[in-house]
Amino acid sequence: MSRTKDPKVWNEDLVLALRSREEQCRQRCSVRQYLWRDGARALEAVRRDIYQCTKSLKVVGLPTGLNKTVEEECRAIISGSKPILPTGFIPTTLVEQRKMSESRLIVGTPKSNPYYDDPYLKRIKMRGGSYAILMAFHFSRAKSMTKAQLCSAAQQYCDEEMEPNFSAGRSYGAWSSKKTLVHHGIVKERRTTQMGRRGHICNGVFEYSLTENGQQFLEAMLHKFPLTDKDQNLESVRVNQSSEIKNSLQMISDRNSVCNIKQPQMNSASRNQHKSNQKIIQRSRKASITVTLLSDSDSDSEDGDACAGRGSPITNAQLNPKIQMNDENVSPIFIESDSDNSFTTLVRKASLQRAPKKVVRTTSKSGRPMDNVSSDDDEDFLVSPVKAKTLPRQPKLPLERTDYTDSLSTATQHLTSNLIEGTHLIILIDSRERNRNATPRHMRMELNRNISDESGLMRKVWPRMPLAIVEEDELSYGDFAFLQVNSGKSHRVPVSIERKRISDLVQRSHRADHWMQLSRMARCCDHAILLVEGNITKTSHFTSKEIYEDEQPWNPDLHSIDDENSFYRFLGRAIVASSNFKLIQTRDEQASYRAIGAVGLVSTQIHWKKNAPRVVSSAKRQVNQLYDKLKSRGIPWQISRRVSEEVVSVQHLENLFNTGQISARSSILSPIIAQSCSCLIKTEKSRRLIEYGSVEAWSAAIYNAWNSKLTDPRDSVSVFEEYKVFANDRAKLLAALHEGKSAEHAVYESNKADSSMTSTARMVIVEGNRQLTKFFPTDTSDCFYKISDLEENPLGLGLPSIVMHTVGEKFKSDRLVLSVLDGTNLLQRIKSSSKGIPLERSITIAESVARQLYTECNSFLLRKPQDRSVLIVRGLTPALDAAAKEHGYQEHLKIMADLCLADLMLRHGIVVVHAFRLKGDLEMIVREFAMACFHYQLLTRKVR
Repeated sequence: MSRTKDPKVWNEDLVLALRSREEQCRQRCSVRQYLWRDGARALEAVRRDIYQCTKSLKVVGLPTGLNKTVEEECRAIISGSKPILPTGFIPTTLVEQRKMSESRLIVGTPKSNPYYDDPYLKRIKMRGGSYAILMAFHFSRAKSMTKAQLCSAAQQYCDEEMEPNFSAGRSYGAWSSKKTLVHHGIVKERRTTQMGRRGHICNGVFEYSLTENGQQFLEAMLHKFPLTDKDQNLESVRVNQSSEIKNSLQMISDRNSVCNIKQPQMNSASRNQHKSNQKIIQRSRKASITVTLLSDSDSDSEDGDACAGRGSPITNAQLNPKIQMNDENVSPIFIESDSDNSFTTLVRKASLQRAPKKVVRTTSKSGRPMDNVSSDDDEDFLVSPVKAKTLPRQPKLPLERTDYTDSLSTATQHLTSNLIEGTHLIILIDSRERNRNATPRHMRMELNRNISDESGLMRKVWPRMPLAIVEEDELSYGDFAFLQVNSGKSHRVPVSIERKRISDLVQRSHRADHWMQLSRMARCCDHAILLVEGNITKTSHFTSKEIYEDEQPWNPDLHSIDDENSFYRFLGRAIVASSNFKLIQTRDEQASYRAIGAVGLVSTQIHWKKNAPRVVSSAKRQVNQLYDKLKSRGIPWQISRRVSEEVVSVQHLENLFNTGQISARSSILSPIIAQSCSCLIKTEKSRRLIEYGSVEAWSAAIYNAWNSKLTDPRDSVSVFEEYKVFANDRAKLLAALHEGKSAEHAVYESNKADSSMTSTARMVIVEGNRQLTKFFPTDTSDCFYKISDLEENPLGLGLPSIVMHTVGEKFKSDRLVLSVLDGTNLLQRIKSSSKGIPLERSITIAESVARQLYTECNSFLLRKPQDRSVLIVRGLTPALDAAAKEHGYQEHLKIMADLCLADLMLRHGIVVVHAFRLKGDLEMIVREFAMACFHYQLLTRKVR
């Protein structure tokens, strides 16, 4: 039976508490900063949730290697006896400010500055690195911050990752904008001093602060990019600082000035005096414990009588008080939710007829009464304990009544059972997926911040979007899955995302791991999405760990990716192989989180006809099953291996034979077998397979063996081995045996010349507008393509398009349609569709733009889903960067673009490919897609 745990998860709050104590000790030149730092790192590496059981009050999830002091501090924070942020701590991020400003509101007026025409201000883009750093200073109460504090505070204002991380494949971070700010005199960089481990003063971390020009520049930037209503409410909390924070700032500056002075050397007399003082301290610790309640802030307000009893020893009975309270005399606390999603605590007073019970007090030797429970931060008055009202629990829905029966985590099951009304989304992350090894929760929390958090950009753009919950689970396929919860029932959406960094994709491409994963996802889901993260132009900077010695300069059979050309050729190969393949291209991790969230939220607006399966067998097992089936029916092992590696599963091969025309089914596997006969088979004891039979004959033999007329297809193997020496074409012999003919008749058929089975040259027919066909050179006579220039777009399409298909002598393949859209055109469509429509209906705007693009990319002459449609978006990233530098830029534009492309991909089945560079990328994509059509398109239709 599982524990009943408190819904409060303490992982992030405990890390924040230890980091704040570390920073406070660092500013005070205390060696205890390393104690808190090591504890924070240990908590960051914890994967499971840290919570407290409601009945036994037992804390579950704390790591075992924590220091005793750190562990006691964490338990005290969870129990509520100590605050998350220590007294006197100066908050730097908005999260810290919210926790310190719950009980008070700080109001102020902003400053003014004249830097409206600065040249550098015109080049700053909204939600860029420089913008995020300045916004972090704007919402911070501290005058100076370290790099870690700045990156943490600026991340929610930046669309890119602030810190670079080599292990995560991110060599660039938005933090590099700091150099430009320092160069322009906006930010000041200063090296601090701190106390070392052995008590010596040493160099500390770099601290950054705004200069006077930086404060003026910040206000000019806020004039260019005005704050939203929510940000202005947070600004009112920031402007004026309380007296406590001012005193803490003065204390830190004084201690920093002391730390900058060199330590004086101790003489022999000083050493003797120091030893005697230590002995006195040890004796006093054995006898009693002295608690000093006099602090710096309230020393002036205390009179002589009130301070008379301070500093007296406390007995053991006073250290462990036992206070008994009656529940009838306790005032309950009610917590209600306001309209602005903020919580207000209302205390209801107890009945005046019941006399409250007196608090037990003890008396010291001097006769002064003392409190049983006191600390260094207690004031002169006592706060009566109150009891919180327990809210009624929602009824839980049994999981066996739902349609989804996967082994979800306890938190997911609890949330699924409580979501009764409306449509909700649960995003599942594969538990093996990592962003950084040291912080396994980073990906989950960042995705949750972008989608579920109130301060997230997605929530600002779409305030009424469905409730999104991020959970981790062990997935059978893919890295991200989606559960659609409607009226308490959960359905696994047939959408799966496989996330690959460019470095990972290149280094594992020789083993064809990415191809196996995509093939398995395409068989399970209607949308098998490959998320490629990173800069495509740096593909050639990575190499594979496995290099074959006998590898040719380029072999179409292999799935290796080593440069940009091979990457786009692989995309074309995947698109023509399956209609379920989709693509997402992002530059960094933050863009990946936004794209994943957009796909998940759009999936909740679509009515799916079927659910995705829970468990799927591994790709290697399915490949072996197909290989064994072909080998057992007489197909040579070389060809059986080639076909099984390309087709992957028995079901996929069955679908290929069923979708193609009857007359074209016998030669549908010809392009797959062609390279096997010429490249893979080179042995000393046997000749090449091309000499034992033509490529078309082996394709027909596989089709006849697959639909064998024999009772037991394996019986043909013995006859084939006996009579194959008498046949000129062994492929024809095997095909005739599976048709049910006798051995003599089969040998006769194999020796008879058949003009219909002659091998013909393949060619790609390219039809399109002259703006796109100019990418193919026409001065060469020996080429694999044939150009057909048209005055208008082919098939009556609205966008500039190009249509490709492969032809043989009698058969041809399905069409591959490439449409081109400029990024500026997409942004202009979004802006024009947003006029007069409130921001709450952002999903309606995205659906409208996607429907408009689908109309211009589609034609009634296309056969769906056999014909593939691809939309090449050209220069979207430069268009967004240019728009972000303009005055009055709206931050929801990038989210609207993600929602529009996600709707176009999921609802209309169009593959979106990004050409990030304005020059060179479009030409490369069109050429490599034509190469993919030539090598990998299957001839499934008869030429009329």
